[in-house]
Amino acid sequence: MRLNQGSISWDRAELLTQLTGEDSVVRTFPDDPRQLTRVLARQLHDSKPVLVSSRAPHYDDEIMPFDLEDSHAYELVAVSDDKFVLRNPWNLKHPEAMRPSEFAANMQPFYATLK
Repeated sequence: MRLNQGSISWDRAELLTQLTGEDSVVRTFPDDPRQLTRVLARQLHDSKPVLVSSRAPHYDDEIMPFDLEDSHAYELVAVSDDKFVLRNPWNLKHPEAMRPSEFAANMQPFYATLK
């Protein structure tokens, strides 16, 4: 797998398994922002990585909010003060922190993590 050629959640789950030797899974975001916050904060608390992907642009030449790259993979590194903090794997141009509803609106609704 070559991540610089793009990936989907299931590719990222397979990568987690290959890197850790542990079983991975792809899950869907809960619809409720409070539940989304609880679920993802619990994953991080349990030391389980959370890999997400930003959405595709809604129209040509759309400037993505929060300094996101469109259709790009990110690691969720923190849920603090009711905001989601992402890390860009390029280790530059990290997005701005987002509230749960902003996060859900700007990410694809799946994430890869360990079981």
